Amino acid sequence: MKIVVLFGFVLSALPAAAKHFFGRVNQKVTLECGISTKPSTLEWLNDEKLVLKVLRGLTSRASNSNEHRQKYILRDSNLEINNLKTEDAGKFTCKVNRESQEHWLHLVSVDASPSDALQEGSEAWVQCEVHSSDQSSTVKWLMPDGSPIHDKRVPLKPVKASHGGTWTCEVKAAGQSFTTPLTITVTPPAPRTTKPSLNPSTKDSLNNTCVSCRADHPAVIPLLLGLHWWVWVALGVSSLILILLIISIVLMSRRARRRKKRFQMMKKAQQQGPKKYCQCQSRQPAAKPAEKAPRRGRREKPSPLPLQPLLTE
Repeated sequence: MKIVVLFGFVLSALPAAAKHFFGRVNQKVTLECGISTKPSTLEWLNDEKLVLKVLRGLTSRASNSNEHRQKYILRDSNLEINNLKTEDAGKFTCKVNRESQEHWLHLVSVDASPSDALQEGSEAWVQCEVHSSDQSSTVKWLMPDGSPIHDKRVPLKPVKASHGGTWTCEVKAAGQSFTTPLTITVTPPAPRTTKPSLNPSTKDSLNNTCVSCRADHPAVIPLLLGLHWWVWVALGVSSLILILLIISIVLMSRRARRRKKRFQMMKKAQQQGPKKYCQCQSRQPAAKPAEKAPRRGRREKPSPLPLQPLLTE
């Protein structure tokens, strides 16, 4: 009896086998803790890094951001992961009290390029990728008609109508399998517009029709060198404006040259200044000798009277 109890104790002490979960990128997955003990302490780890912890009803997270709260949601003791990314693949560990349970998350991404809406006759491809720690994982495509293709990347060259429908990617990893669908829509090619050829009878009928059209409709103004009349008017107006602009530029340049030349002449005249003339010292005329004062008591002899001409009778 003691041996049976001891054996049961040893089995309970051994860690349970790891569970494998599959999910699709951009979708969600729920990881089951796998421990039935009523938790007083609960922890979820991702690659030995804390995701969240519950202690006595209080939840603490690795980050308090809204993005972290929306991505990791605790459902009882299970962990719900939303908006899966390729980097979320790996090992997750659930710890309850002193017990722990390991889980492995494998992610699958399916894609069609250039899009899931294709046109018949074009070129495209579908691809299924596995993000897993299991290097022995395999990928297989199932076409809409059920035909298998053992390759993760399938080229569609060219796209056919039979390619439209639901493709199924089947992944096998860690002894388990996972399938996810991909819906592709194929539309027929756009119709080509061709110009109808005219036979002689058709040309004659068109000519007759044109004669009646000329009688009913006003005459069409012929095109000059393939251009409408308003194009020629616009060209003439723009040419006239260009000529006037050139003339005004020439006149303004000439006026500027004249002003510049006049300014240079004025500046040169100011630099030369007033002319200085030589002032020579001319000789002063000799002073006249002073006249002798008349002597006192002596009368000065009067000067003779001028001769008068003789009167003749």
